[in-house]
Amino acid sequence: PGEEEYRACLQSQWKTGTPEDVEIVLDWMDKEGIDASVSDKGLLISSYLNHGQKDCAERMLRNLDRENATMTKGVLDEILSRCKDGVEAETIIAYMRDKSSIEVDSETKSRLLKIYCKSNEAEEAW
Repeated sequence: PGEEEYRACLQSQWKTGTPEDVEIVLDWMDKEGIDASVSDKGLLISSYLNHGQKDCAERMLRNLDRENATMTKGVLDEILSRCKDGVEAETIIAYMRDKSSIEVDSETKSRLLKIYCKSNEAEEAW
């Protein structure tokens, strides 16, 4: 399989598998010499959050910082949009506020509100 197939598998495991499944695909990519992008690693962060593994997600964000990976607003918004509830999303918002120079703008706040509403946590947003 090539890079495209591995990325499709990565997406599939993010949607239907566990964080461990996503890690396996990232390991396969590494063994094949395919560099995982920050966006690819963002799938793992999102999977950790969606499976209640906030500590693992935060560790992964710290690892990316140590690697000097470029965490753009687009990548963080992408991770944010994959969050299934407000608690998960707040982890990414906190990272944006505290660890990066990326502004939490009205677009990001709107995305956060949509996540709260979608997960029936609208009261928490206020």
